[in-house]
Amino acid sequence: VLSGQIYEAGIRPAPGVVLVHMLSRSRADWDGPAMVLQALGVTALAVDLRGHGGSSGAADLPDMVQDVRAAVQFLSGQQGVRPDRIGIAGASLGANLALLAAASEPSIRAIAAVSPSLDYRGVRVGADTMRRIGERPVWLAASTEDPFALRTIQDLAAGGSSAREQRLSPVAGHG
Repeated sequence: VLSGQIYEAGIRPAPGVVLVHMLSRSRADWDGPAMVLQALGVTALAVDLRGHGGSSGAADLPDMVQDVRAAVQFLSGQQGVRPDRIGIAGASLGANLALLAAASEPSIRAIAAVSPSLDYRGVRVGADTMRRIGERPVWLAASTEDPFALRTIQDLAAGGSSAREQRLSPVAGHG
C-alpha cells in the first residue's frame, strides 16, 4: 500500500505532476514545491515509495519504479486532472525512478530529474533510458559540487535531443 498527498489545483481540468522523493526520505520533502505547483494550477501528487513514510513494504530499490508508475496511473485517473498532461519530478533515487518510469510510460509528457546518478545502487539510467524517453522534455539539475550527479546530467543531456535542459547550481547539495 502506497501513501501519498495530493495537492489539487483550483482550475480544472489541470495538468498533473508526480513528485518522487530521495532514499530514506518521504513525500513531505515535496510540500513546498507541491504548494507552488498547486498555486500555479497544477495538481501534484507526492508519493511515499515502498518502505518509506506511510507506505508499506520493503524498500527494494529496483521495484520502486512500479510505485512511480502506480502513482502516475492514480494521478491520471483523478477527476479534474488531464491524463494527457502528466509530468514527473524526482530527486536523487527519485530522479532515476522518474526517468525509468517515463522511459516505459509514453503518457508521461515531461520529466524533471534533480541529482540523478547513472547507477544508484542498481537503479541504472543512461543513453538507452533517454532514447526511450525520446523527444519529451527533460529538465536535469545538479550541483557543480556533486561530481556523480554532474557527470550523470552531462551524459544524459548528450542524448542528442533538443528537449534536454541542464541547470547547474554552485551551491553544494544533493537532491
